[in-house]
Amino acid sequence: MKLIALSQNEGIKIDIIYFDGESFTKRKILVHHFTEQTVDAYCYLRKAPRTFKTDGILAVSLDSHSLEERSG
Repeated sequence: MKLIALSQNEGIKIDIIYFDGESFTKRKILVHHFTEQTVDAYCYLRKAPRTFKTDGILAVSLDSHSLEERSG
């Protein structure tokens, strides 16, 4: 949850591996709000706001491009 909070608080894009019950996808997201059950974020794959169930988020990592943009 630390990277999800970082995305919300600092406006940093993160990558997630998400399982929706049928398939796995890699998503680049920018978190707007989250709870223990859901993450509301802009999804760059779908180009739209989405709500993700936290139990479907299997992995979270920092988006390397977002870090490069912030550092200079």
